[in-house]
Amino acid sequence: MSRYRVCLSVEGRARWLSHLDLLSALERALRRTALPVTYSQGFNPHMQISWGPAHPVGLLSDGEYLDLFFTEEPPINWTEGLNKQLPADLHIIKAKPVTENAAAPMAEINLACYRLQVSGIAPGELRKNAAALMASEEYLFKRVSPKKSKILDIRPGIKKLEVEDNVIYCELTLGEGNSPKPRELAQIIAPGAVLCQMRRTALLVDDGQARREP
Repeated sequence: MSRYRVCLSVEGRARWLSHLDLLSALERALRRTALPVTYSQGFNPHMQISWGPAHPVGLLSDGEYLDLFFTEEPPINWTEGLNKQLPADLHIIKAKPVTENAAAPMAEINLACYRLQVSGIAPGELRKNAAALMASEEYLFKRVSPKKSKILDIRPGIKKLEVEDNVIYCELTLGEGNSPKPRELAQIIAPGAVLCQMRRTALLVDDGQARREP
């Protein structure tokens, strides 16, 4: 068995696919390539694919991560063949072999970098709001879902927040319930503004001393 960590970009109309839709698109492409993908055992076998953090609907991305498992070493140019079968707005940027016992992408990726473009708010006000949020020791935010609502202190989940004109650059923790979602952060520091574009520029592993790509 061999295992590869894949970095996949999401552009254009593909940003409107749900995470499950992305998975389905990848599985269909893999079937067309006839690559030796490993399947699970049991009554309803499925491809063994280990995804990183879920891809939110509407988010452009410079790199989503997932692991593919093969029953044998795939051809040298397997990523080129797979890219030809993927929808136009999905593209494999790179892939590298990882050890069989390596941590899953979901388990080790804990930091996300975003670029959020807004309109309908003065840059000066945006900078002021961002500075006030970063200067605070806590920020209580009410997150409402269809089934319940809860109050979270989201300040610990914001590792970096900068503003340039009408663009917000931020670094948010992943895997922790107190981290804001990109839309929530834009709502907080740009109230009443229109969120024109969301882009995830990087997913990283932060061990507290250094950062690296997964």
